[in-house]
Amino acid sequence: MSRHALALFFGCLTATTASAIDLVKYPKAFTTSDGAEIVLVPTSEGDQALLQVTGINHPLDGVVFLSDIVSRGGDTKAYQFQRDGEYLALVLRQKGWRGEYFEAFLPDQGRVSLYPDEDLQNEVDLQSLQVLYHQQMEEGIQAEIARFDRDGNEEEAEHILEEMDSDANTSCDSDIITEVDWDTVSDDLMIAINVSGYCGVVVTELESMCKDSDDAFKNMVQQIETVTCQFGDRLKLEMDGDEVVFTTNKDEPRQRNFANAYFRNL
Repeated sequence: MSRHALALFFGCLTATTASAIDLVKYPKAFTTSDGAEIVLVPTSEGDQALLQVTGINHPLDGVVFLSDIVSRGGDTKAYQFQRDGEYLALVLRQKGWRGEYFEAFLPDQGRVSLYPDEDLQNEVDLQSLQVLYHQQMEEGIQAEIARFDRDGNEEEAEHILEEMDSDANTSCDSDIITEVDWDTVSDDLMIAINVSGYCGVVVTELESMCKDSDDAFKNMVQQIETVTCQFGDRLKLEMDGDEVVFTTNKDEPRQRNFANAYFRNL
């Protein structure tokens, strides 16, 4: 190892020792049926844990997080950290009639079972895990994962809406495009709700109605070129030539019923 590499290693080690997290002596280690590996090392106080998942094709792979251990009611505990602007659980610890068991919410895989892996547990080096955690913190890796990705979330919502438009256009033999007025959507609102679920209400209901309606209704739908979705104080639908302006609100119930009644009465 070069002098520079040795200096870097011992520098990281010294910094880690100075700000060391007081961890329990024995970690927990798990694998999934698809080969992912998860290591959990609770703090001595038991309210946090170092958490690392490897073996997944995702930016979370290999990153060490200091997760909060929070109650989800009953005997369920969630290991959560901030991702994309909100606190999300990666691991759940639960108790059933067979005893304690763990599950994880992995990107692109959903909810999966975790199986204790004693060999992996014996390989865990607590000091190296702490060094890596602090090094990644200095590089801002965890902070970048925690940051709300506004552009990415807009792109994802627009992609989903394109698919919803396509389904409606197939049923109605139309060419509708749903557009979101993003100026009416705050970051906090985007974090709290599924924008595509709200803004897709109109085309989702039109798709359903076209399947059960006559040609006259479909002819009316075929005049629509654009659905503009915006967020406001209350539900509202307006048709202006070839544009439908849909004002939605996150707290309004039965939005598809509202859309259905509007188009039935045109």
